Amino acid sequence: MQAITRFRNPRAAQAFADYLLAQGYQVQLEVEDDQLVLLAPQVDQANIERELEAFIRNPQDPKYLDASWQVGQTRNRRWEMRTSGNPILQNIVSQGGVLTFILMAMPVLSYLLLHLVPGDFISLIHFPVNSDQLWQVWRLVSYVMVAPDFLTVIFAVLFVWYLGGQVERQLGSNKLMQLILMISLFSGFSQVQFETLPLATFDIWIYGLAAYVWLTGLLRPQTAVQVPGILLLFFIFWMGIGAMQQENLFSIASSLLTSMLAGSGFALWDYYRDKRA
Repeated sequence: MQAITRFRNPRAAQAFADYLLAQGYQVQLEVEDDQLVLLAPQVDQANIERELEAFIRNPQDPKYLDASWQVGQTRNRRWEMRTSGNPILQNIVSQGGVLTFILMAMPVLSYLLLHLVPGDFISLIHFPVNSDQLWQVWRLVSYVMVAPDFLTVIFAVLFVWYLGGQVERQLGSNKLMQLILMISLFSGFSQVQFETLPLATFDIWIYGLAAYVWLTGLLRPQTAVQVPGILLLFFIFWMGIGAMQQENLFSIASSLLTSMLAGSGFALWDYYRDKRA
């Protein structure tokens, strides 16, 4: 058996393998270094590589889902049983990487510090607004790691796991770190032009991350990162509701919109860079 390709996304691997099985190819999936390796007879390699190119161009084609229904339970599912224990916990852990779980801890930690540490905690972490604070480099990112209320903590943990986990698992930890830095810098410097003190909340880069994942899923479906359009509409609706409940409505809405534009811009940059490669 010859190794044809590797997958980081188990769903994509299984969908493509099921399609090949339905077409009569003898293929197998095996786990290697936390990836799924597609194995096939060398005689079929050229044909399967052509099928792979078609799959990468349009992984959402209904024929792959239809093939999964046809193959059903006859497939070799050994790779899905590689660990034992609580399946819910396994699903949570498999969704992201180390950076994802560090980021999930940040809103909880910031919420506790805000409410348990005496003094003005925000003054230590807000975005730099004068030359004296520019050398305090942590401020460039720390201001978007704040969860001022319990609802923001829940919102942040869930969507860091769902969105950040996708980016880290499919595109790598470096890409997720680049997104955090780029969205934080762009949103912070944009807000400084209009506000004395930029808004400090986890929501800022979560909205940018959602925009990045949504647009990347549309432009580069082969990356296997995606967010339903209805969920993006929920983000916009939530943004409007939250802003209407605050006195600084313009500041909140503009900061979240800026972060979404930054995330979208980064997705476009990645798309055109891949096309030139």
